Amino acid sequence: SKRDGVQREEVVTTLGTGDVLSLYTAPVTATAAYNHARADCSDGVWRCTPSLLLAPEEEVSLLAAYPRQSGADDPEAFPVSVAAQTDYLYSGAPVRASYDKPTAALTLRHALCIVAFNIRSQISGELRQIVVDSDLFPLEGTLSVSSGQISVVRSGSYSYSCEKMLAEQGWTTGHPGFFATVSYTHLRAHE
Repeated sequence: SKRDGVQREEVVTTLGTGDVLSLYTAPVTATAAYNHARADCSDGVWRCTPSLLLAPEEEVSLLAAYPRQSGADDPEAFPVSVAAQTDYLYSGAPVRASYDKPTAALTLRHALCIVAFNIRSQISGELRQIVVDSDLFPLEGTLSVSSGQISVVRSGSYSYSCEKMLAEQGWTTGHPGFFATVSYTHLRAHE
Protein backbone atom coordinates (compact mmCIF):
# COMPACT_ATOMS: atom_id res chain seq x y z
CA SER A 1 0.00 0.00 0.00
CA LYS A 2 1.13 3.56 -0.49
CA ARG A 3 0.38 6.39 1.92
CA ASP A 4 2.05 9.77 2.18
CA GLY A 5 4.39 8.86 -0.70
CA VAL A 6 6.03 6.08 1.34
CA GLN A 7 5.88 2.49 0.17
CA ARG A 8 4.71 0.20 2.97
CA GLU A 9 4.61 -3.55 2.46
CA GLU A 10 2.91 -5.65 5.05
CA VAL A 11 3.66 -9.14 6.21
CA VAL A 12 0.69 -11.42 5.53
CA THR A 13 -0.71 -12.93 8.73
CA THR A 14 -4.22 -13.93 7.61
CA LEU A 15 -5.74 -14.97 4.31
CA GLY A 16 -9.43 -14.34 3.76
CA THR A 17 -12.13 -13.24 1.36
CA GLY A 18 -10.67 -12.08 -1.93
CA ASP A 19 -7.32 -13.83 -1.51
CA VAL A 20 -6.18 -16.22 -4.23
CA LEU A 21 -3.66 -19.09 -3.97
CA SER A 22 -1.81 -21.17 -6.50
CA LEU A 23 -2.90 -24.71 -5.59
CA TYR A 24 -0.90 -27.65 -6.91
CA THR A 25 -2.38 -31.16 -6.98
CA ALA A 26 -0.94 -34.53 -8.06
CA PRO A 27 -2.12 -38.13 -7.61
CA VAL A 28 -0.23 -39.82 -4.77
CA THR A 29 0.22 -43.10 -6.69
CA ALA A 30 1.57 -41.53 -9.90
CA THR A 31 4.81 -39.79 -10.80
CA ALA A 32 2.82 -37.25 -12.80
CA ALA A 33 3.59 -33.55 -12.64
CA TYR A 34 1.51 -31.32 -10.40
CA ASN A 35 -1.56 -29.63 -11.87
CA HIS A 36 -1.83 -25.90 -11.20
CA ALA A 37 -5.24 -24.63 -10.07
CA ARG A 38 -6.61 -21.37 -8.75
CA ALA A 39 -8.00 -21.36 -5.20
CA ASP A 40 -10.23 -18.41 -4.25
CA CYS A 41 -11.34 -17.61 -0.70
CA SER A 42 -14.86 -16.36 -0.05
CA ASP A 43 -16.25 -16.09 3.47
CA GLY A 44 -13.63 -18.51 4.81
CA VAL A 45 -14.29 -21.18 2.17
CA TRP A 46 -11.68 -22.02 -0.50
CA ARG A 47 -12.90 -23.01 -3.98
CA CYS A 48 -10.68 -24.47 -6.71
CA THR A 49 -10.83 -23.64 -10.40
CA PRO A 50 -10.88 -26.09 -12.06
CA SER A 51 -12.72 -28.09 -9.41
CA LEU A 52 -10.84 -30.88 -7.68
CA LEU A 53 -13.04 -33.99 -7.93
CA LEU A 54 -11.79 -37.23 -6.37
CA ALA A 55 -12.96 -40.74 -7.20
CA PRO A 56 -13.45 -43.38 -4.46
CA GLU A 57 -10.06 -44.54 -3.11
CA GLU A 58 -8.27 -41.71 -4.95
CA GLU A 59 -5.69 -39.70 -3.00
CA VAL A 60 -3.87 -36.50 -4.01
CA SER A 61 -0.92 -34.48 -2.74
CA LEU A 62 -1.52 -30.76 -2.28
CA LEU A 63 0.90 -27.81 -2.25
CA ALA A 64 0.05 -24.10 -2.21
CA ALA A 65 1.73 -20.74 -2.78
CA TYR A 66 0.57 -17.14 -2.29
CA PRO A 67 -0.05 -14.85 -4.05
CA ARG A 68 -1.25 -16.82 -7.03
CA GLN A 69 0.72 -16.34 -10.21
CA SER A 70 -0.78 -17.49 -13.47
CA GLY A 71 1.75 -19.42 -15.51
CA ALA A 72 3.62 -20.57 -12.37
CA ASP A 73 2.88 -24.20 -13.21
CA ASP A 74 5.89 -25.81 -11.52
CA PRO A 75 5.69 -25.79 -7.69
CA GLU A 76 9.46 -26.32 -7.56
CA ALA A 77 10.06 -23.08 -9.51
CA PHE A 78 7.52 -20.53 -8.18
CA PRO A 79 8.80 -17.09 -9.34
CA VAL A 80 9.83 -14.57 -6.63
CA SER A 81 11.25 -11.06 -6.98
CA VAL A 82 12.69 -8.47 -4.60
CA ALA A 83 11.24 -5.72 -6.83
CA ALA A 84 7.72 -6.94 -5.93
CA GLN A 85 8.44 -6.39 -2.17
CA THR A 86 6.04 -9.27 -1.44
CA ASP A 87 5.56 -11.64 1.45
CA TYR A 88 5.39 -14.87 -0.54
CA LEU A 89 3.84 -17.81 1.31
CA TYR A 90 4.42 -21.50 0.63
CA SER A 91 2.98 -24.70 2.09
CA GLY A 92 6.08 -26.84 2.58
CA ALA A 93 5.78 -30.64 2.46
CA PRO A 94 2.76 -31.93 0.51
CA VAL A 95 -0.48 -32.55 2.40
CA ARG A 96 -2.78 -35.39 1.34
CA ALA A 97 -6.50 -35.35 0.64
CA SER A 98 -8.68 -38.25 -0.45
CA TYR A 99 -12.21 -39.18 -1.40
CA ASP A 100 -12.78 -40.38 2.19
CA LYS A 101 -10.95 -37.38 3.73
CA PRO A 102 -11.60 -34.45 1.36
CA THR A 103 -10.50 -31.73 3.80
CA ALA A 104 -6.83 -30.78 4.09
CA ALA A 105 -5.13 -28.12 6.20
CA LEU A 106 -2.19 -26.30 4.62
CA THR A 107 -0.01 -24.28 6.98
CA LEU A 108 1.73 -21.56 5.02
CA ARG A 109 5.24 -20.35 5.77
CA HIS A 110 6.86 -17.01 4.91
CA ALA A 111 9.43 -16.52 2.17
CA LEU A 112 9.88 -12.77 2.61
CA CYS A 113 11.30 -11.00 -0.42
CA ILE A 114 11.29 -7.64 1.30
CA VAL A 115 14.24 -5.30 1.68
CA ALA A 116 14.07 -3.12 4.79
CA PHE A 117 16.36 -0.28 5.77
CA ASN A 118 16.44 1.85 8.90
CA ILE A 119 18.93 4.64 8.41
CA ARG A 120 19.96 6.86 11.32
CA SER A 121 21.51 10.25 10.69
CA GLN A 122 23.19 12.99 12.69
CA ILE A 123 21.97 15.54 10.15
CA SER A 124 18.46 16.33 9.01
CA GLY A 125 17.42 15.97 5.42
CA GLU A 126 15.39 13.90 3.03
CA LEU A 127 16.39 10.50 1.68
CA ARG A 128 15.26 10.10 -1.92
CA GLN A 129 16.87 6.87 -3.04
CA ILE A 130 18.55 3.76 -1.67
CA VAL A 131 20.88 1.84 -3.97
CA VAL A 132 22.50 -1.52 -3.32
CA ASP A 133 25.26 -1.44 -5.92
CA SER A 134 26.42 -5.02 -6.25
CA ASP A 135 26.39 -7.63 -8.96
CA LEU A 136 25.73 -10.22 -6.23
CA PHE A 137 22.46 -8.84 -4.79
CA PRO A 138 19.70 -11.44 -5.52
CA LEU A 139 16.90 -9.77 -7.50
CA GLU A 140 14.83 -12.69 -8.81
CA GLY A 141 14.59 -16.36 -8.04
CA THR A 142 12.46 -19.44 -7.91
CA LEU A 143 10.91 -20.78 -4.74
CA SER A 144 10.44 -24.49 -4.11
CA VAL A 145 6.92 -24.59 -2.65
CA SER A 146 7.67 -27.94 -1.00
CA SER A 147 10.93 -26.96 0.74
CA GLY A 148 11.03 -23.15 0.89
CA GLN A 149 14.42 -23.13 -0.82
CA ILE A 150 14.99 -20.13 -3.10
CA SER A 151 17.34 -20.44 -6.09
CA VAL A 152 18.70 -17.17 -7.44
CA VAL A 153 17.89 -16.60 -11.12
CA ARG A 154 19.16 -13.03 -11.52
CA SER A 155 21.42 -10.81 -9.44
CA GLY A 156 22.39 -7.16 -9.82
CA SER A 157 21.98 -3.69 -8.36
CA TYR A 158 18.80 -2.78 -6.52
CA SER A 159 17.36 0.73 -6.36
CA TYR A 160 14.46 2.02 -4.30
CA SER A 161 13.06 5.56 -4.65
CA CYS A 162 11.49 7.14 -1.59
CA GLU A 163 10.76 10.37 0.24
CA LYS A 164 11.79 9.86 3.87
CA MET A 165 13.00 12.41 6.38
CA LEU A 166 16.19 11.36 8.14
CA ALA A 167 16.15 11.22 11.94
CA GLU A 168 18.78 10.50 14.60
CA GLN A 169 16.77 7.64 16.14
CA GLY A 170 15.94 6.12 12.75
CA TRP A 171 12.41 5.42 11.61
CA THR A 172 9.85 4.17 14.08
CA THR A 173 6.91 4.16 11.64
CA GLY A 174 6.39 3.48 7.96
CA HIS A 175 7.90 0.01 7.80
CA PRO A 176 6.29 -3.45 7.71
CA GLY A 177 4.83 -4.45 11.07
CA PHE A 178 7.06 -7.54 11.13
CA PHE A 179 10.15 -5.32 11.43
CA ALA A 180 8.68 -3.21 14.23
CA THR A 181 9.32 -6.01 16.72
CA VAL A 182 13.00 -6.36 15.82
CA SER A 183 15.56 -4.12 17.49
CA TYR A 184 19.01 -3.70 16.01
CA THR A 185 21.13 -1.88 18.58
CA HIS A 186 24.54 -3.20 17.50
CA LEU A 187 25.69 -4.37 14.12
CA ARG A 188 29.05 -6.08 14.07
CA ALA A 189 30.90 -8.09 11.46
CA HIS A 190 32.26 -11.49 12.38
CA GLU A 191 36.01 -11.48 12.73
